[in-house]
Amino acid sequence: MTARLTIGREAYADVQKEMAFVAETAERLRRSLHGIVRRDTDAYQAFMDAMRLPRATPEEAQTRRQALARAALEASEIPLETMRLCVSVLEKANVAARKGNRNAGTDAAVAAVLAGAAGRAAWMNVRANLPAVKDVDRRSRLSGEAASLKTVLEDLTERTIRSAETRDE
Repeated sequence: MTARLTIGREAYADVQKEMAFVAETAERLRRSLHGIVRRDTDAYQAFMDAMRLPRATPEEAQTRRQALARAALEASEIPLETMRLCVSVLEKANVAARKGNRNAGTDAAVAAVLAGAAGRAAWMNVRANLPAVKDVDRRSRLSGEAASLKTVLEDLTERTIRSAETRDE
């Protein structure tokens, strides 16, 4: 919203191209985040379906273990992807807060708060799902990336809010 309220304003002539890019990218990110909701729901359903598989015979137990492993990995990777998308949203909100229309700075701050909260919620889901990932190396890589992204999310959220607030003064 901040980028769109900046585009076409004479006072912001020097950032028109950048704000157009921010607005275009933000829309693409919105669509991606909307789509990931369905993927997350499907991943959860796949995990629940795998939990219900029979395990009376060694073959059934092996099939169930394999299905659970695939489902647990997917249930961890999708919220991790959500975290990445939230970081991208925060990067665009930060640019809008610093360079966009001052009268819409709070909109950039609100975008940061929402993206930060969504990213943190995704982080919580990654952490909840990781214990079911049996591949120790993969689990470690996913955990490390999630921790790094959480730090970036928190930092960008705070910096964006501060940028919007200081421009209001």
